[in-house]
Amino acid sequence: MFSNQPITRSNSVISQGDVALNTDEIRNILNLDGSGIKIGIISDSFNLLKDGVTAADDIRSGDLPGVSNPDGYTTPVQVINEGSKGKDEGRAMLQIVHDIAPGSELMFYGVSNNVEMAQAIDALAAAGADIIVDDMGFTNQPFFQDGIAAQAVNRVVDQGVVYFSAAGNDGQRSYESEFSNSANTFTVNGITYEAHDFNSGAGVDVFNQFSLDAGKKLGPLTLQWDEPFASVNNGSGATSDLDIFIVKKDSLNLSADDIVASSADNNVGADPLETISFTNNTDSSKFHVLIGKRVDSTEPNQIKYISFSNDADNFEYGHNSSTVFGHPNAEGAIAIGATSYNDTPAFGTSIPKAKSTSSVGGTPILIAADGTYLESSLIRQKPNLLATDGVNTTFFGVDNSSDSDAFPNFSGTSAAAPHAAGVAALMLQAGGGAESLTPAEVRSILEETALDADFPGLDFKSGSGLIQADAAVELIAPQSAGVAEDDTAITRVSRDANNDVMGTVEDDILTGSAGSDVLLGAQGNDQLLGEAGDDALYGGQGNDILLGRQGNDVLSGNLGDDVLIGGKGNDRFDLGLEAGVDVIKDFTPGEDIISLSDGLAFTDLTLSFQDGATLIAAQNQTLATVDGLHSLSEQNFVSI
Repeated sequence: MFSNQPITRSNSVISQGDVALNTDEIRNILNLDGSGIKIGIISDSFNLLKDGVTAADDIRSGDLPGVSNPDGYTTPVQVINEGSKGKDEGRAMLQIVHDIAPGSELMFYGVSNNVEMAQAIDALAAAGADIIVDDMGFTNQPFFQDGIAAQAVNRVVDQGVVYFSAAGNDGQRSYESEFSNSANTFTVNGITYEAHDFNSGAGVDVFNQFSLDAGKKLGPLTLQWDEPFASVNNGSGATSDLDIFIVKKDSLNLSADDIVASSADNNVGADPLETISFTNNTDSSKFHVLIGKRVDSTEPNQIKYISFSNDADNFEYGHNSSTVFGHPNAEGAIAIGATSYNDTPAFGTSIPKAKSTSSVGGTPILIAADGTYLESSLIRQKPNLLATDGVNTTFFGVDNSSDSDAFPNFSGTSAAAPHAAGVAALMLQAGGGAESLTPAEVRSILEETALDADFPGLDFKSGSGLIQADAAVELIAPQSAGVAEDDTAITRVSRDANNDVMGTVEDDILTGSAGSDVLLGAQGNDQLLGEAGDDALYGGQGNDILLGRQGNDVLSGNLGDDVLIGGKGNDRFDLGLEAGVDVIKDFTPGEDIISLSDGLAFTDLTLSFQDGATLIAAQNQTLATVDGLHSLSEQNFVSI
């Protein structure tokens, strides 16, 4: 069963996503911390940095588990393979997972290429990972086919591992089209090409113009086309041979000086891809992409390139296509997009929105893993969900001047994905352990309970929406009628109506809906969760925890020593005589109010400050303590 004893933490830094996804409430109210769940992280490196904050520092501060962790989470991160290079982004991901699910056992595998990526997935599953999360992407992963890493994802998911992957940070910086032979030819290094026509209209334009300021970098930009990869399952490879050029002028009469960058591998029998990079060290800011098919090769049907240049470029044609590709686009992967924690309801934004840089789904799978062509294209829903980024770590990222601290902020889907993995650990623990839910059930529950974002309904930018950890756990936690002494009764109601919800004589968890609800705890040590709407929460007898969350709520502990947490909105906390000693956790002067019953007025009160809280007493009885406030005034009270 769940205990209502809050979990205390010593972390020097806690991700703002902990509040935005409501995981702080799960830990403090349901005493879930991911215990019994093993999570594997795949990224660049764990502890290669020699300057600044180290992994040992993170353990001592409570930001990672280990022998010297002050909170008792003493099982260290199991580093199966340290990365050969990197900036310890993996350690930042591990910090986020530890913030969300501190009781989980953590493993790490560092990778630097696509082959190592597939090996890492299998190795973590073999080491006992229940959940795997990665933030890696490689430009040589197939766009139109499931490569070796995507197949590894599907393999471990079939074994029961829940797999999360960062969707990517490439926005819509992609061009996709059928190959259109312009019949215009050009020659480079003795090879004759037929140029692709970028203009989908009546005219012909073989140049895709873009701007790039001095010192800025284009790329890597990866071009692929719809033929089997030779590097996937010993495939047949390409029969088409495309090359890509960056040129300074819009003329096919090219000299060596006109070409500032090129990628011209022999692709026949090899992988159908070319990757190009270019740093502008010229006196020009206007350039052109030119794609040519060698005249002695076949024509492909579909071509696509993605520019991984973080908005340093601006293309004339069609830069608005999908950018989720590779193993995040695998059927078994739960691809996670990013939203800033500031763009969530917990921080004042009612409708979350995906970041413009968060990768967009819709990349078609045209070729089976064995290299055969599918009868029709397969388009998977990616990303599946959003989670938070822009969050604090001890060392990774750059401080955002708009927040109130000096800690560096970790941005992108690399930060979002580990939040989702931590939530999944809490879900599995709530369900009874690692094997309590299948990967498909975890995905379904997260999608069902997500908060819609951006455009209404499912879409390729935000998926099902922002993860709501509390709602997900609510659908999982064991239910009973409350007939056994140690049972936990959970009453669930419609999430779009106004309801009266009554507890039992046992220890209940009562959850409201999106409407304005009345929750009555009755007997037992109950937990009342108001959710959205203007709710009224009455604890009844017993030592209860009341959490209003969103809306303007009324919280009345009634009898017993209760914990009252208003959450967002203008809340009212009811106090009276002979009702126990309540703890008000988040009173905000000017927004919230304390109401006095039993004929009490402000002049009857004695207020004192002790141990970081204001004590409220009357008639020789302590009514409540208000955490974090040094003083209260008459304006903070009303008699009812």
